[in-house]
Amino acid sequence: MNEIWIEKFEDYLLNRMSAGDKQDFEDKLASDMEMREAFNVFKAIETDMGYLSASREETAALNETLDSLNDKYIRSQSDLQGKTVHLNEKNRKFFFMGIAAALVLIVVSYVVFVGKGPANMNQTAEEYFASNLLQLGQTMGSSQDSLQLGIAAYNKKEYDLAQAYFEGLLEKEPENAEVLKNLGLAQLANGEYDNAIAQFERLSQRDDLLNNPGLFFHAITLLIRNEKGDREMAKDKLEQVVAAQSEGSRLAAEWLEGFE
Repeated sequence: MNEIWIEKFEDYLLNRMSAGDKQDFEDKLASDMEMREAFNVFKAIETDMGYLSASREETAALNETLDSLNDKYIRSQSDLQGKTVHLNEKNRKFFFMGIAAALVLIVVSYVVFVGKGPANMNQTAEEYFASNLLQLGQTMGSSQDSLQLGIAAYNKKEYDLAQAYFEGLLEKEPENAEVLKNLGLAQLANGEYDNAIAQFERLSQRDDLLNNPGLFFHAITLLIRNEKGDREMAKDKLEQVVAAQSEGSRLAAEWLEGFE
């Protein structure tokens, strides 16, 4: 994995980027599939292994383990007095990434050659969102009203501005389902998962819509947030989507196979 990418991934996940750098990073992530896939692997590794938050005590313990392994497997009889290589913080990171990359390769190989394992539904949802929901359609000739201005801001990734337009419009038109949906998407894009879930839950309760994406978008948000219990709740929402044959039902049925 590209070392420059790794450093950027770490800075992004630890909120060490300026607002401008963060925007540049997200733009690059949206346009570069290879980088996005690498980021998803990196984030999954961080979730499973937690090396970004490891303490110095863990580093010392790791070096002790390396000393032992070095003695047992690496040093030759003629080099017993040689130096043992210790890991500094940066090298330790790449050591973990090397281990993790090997583990990922083993898992992928098993899935491909042995059998179908449970899918990474967090990655699936993120890729779907990036490919299908980062651009909203605009109506020609109506670019100056609040809805269209909000959509234009969203499409430019100006999510705070988009939210301001949608929130203002929703106060005037609380029953406007499109505005409610767009507000939820802007909050999801901005990482405001709890707020997005509130909008999609509210949308899903509407029984006057021919095609209601509320339940499906609620499930997507849970999978992207990926906190404890979110996967199970997302599965329940997807099952409701399939049962109701609401918007996203075909894809929901496919995704449910990934929970097996």
